[in-house]
Amino acid sequence: MELADALRHHEAHTGDPHYTVFRASLTALRTWLDEFEERDAGAREQVEVKRHEREDERRYLEGSVEDSRKALAETQESIKERVHGALERISDKLNVLHGKEGYEAKLLYTVSEPEGADGRWVCHVVPRWQRNPGGALLAYDAPTNTAQEKLFSIHLVLAALLAAPDSRGRVLILDELGDSLGAEHRREVIAALRDAAREHGITVLATCQDGLMADVGPMCGEVLQFRYYSKSDPLNRPTAMFGFDANRRRVKLTLDDLVASRL
Repeated sequence: MELADALRHHEAHTGDPHYTVFRASLTALRTWLDEFEERDAGAREQVEVKRHEREDERRYLEGSVEDSRKALAETQESIKERVHGALERISDKLNVLHGKEGYEAKLLYTVSEPEGADGRWVCHVVPRWQRNPGGALLAYDAPTNTAQEKLFSIHLVLAALLAAPDSRGRVLILDELGDSLGAEHRREVIAALRDAAREHGITVLATCQDGLMADVGPMCGEVLQFRYYSKSDPLNRPTAMFGFDANRRRVKLTLDDLVASRL
């Protein structure tokens, strides 16, 4: 519009030939603008339409992001509740098992959810238990004698195993059962495992040295003895298997009996 007005102004007020090129340029520009005037008139409408489309798309995406954020928060809260529930069941079971020894025990824990979907969960658990009846609950790593520590460790492992909704049929594997324990504490540990296995229907597989068999053997349902005589033997001797009858008398299972039981 301003260019057209400038062209009319020069045509009306000057006849100087020096302005001929300028007028010709303005005329060509006006012709070009006139040619695209109708298209340009619709361009604003098209821009407004696109703006509305982009705004609708932006609102939709913002809504989707907010819905995803809420869904993530709900999922994280559900996970957190399940973890809290599992740890609380373990804590309760630990208190029951250790309570048989006259001591209170519990788990102190915190569970922190990640800030985003790709973050890491942080779960901090501190087992605490009494060293003497009526005493304060001390952290698991507080100094104590080895026997008490191992007995508590067994109770903690059993608590985690038995806290499952259905623990029957589960298997607990222990290495060096009764190692570094005195005779009395060794019997307490083994008895705790035996009672838990009988009561809850779990299977305990444990290894121990030959010197402990006098205490361990009578409380087991079956014993496998791996026999190794010297470094010169290329292979171990055949594994000896022992079972127990209803009177708890140990009976060596012969090869024929073992094969017959599998037919």
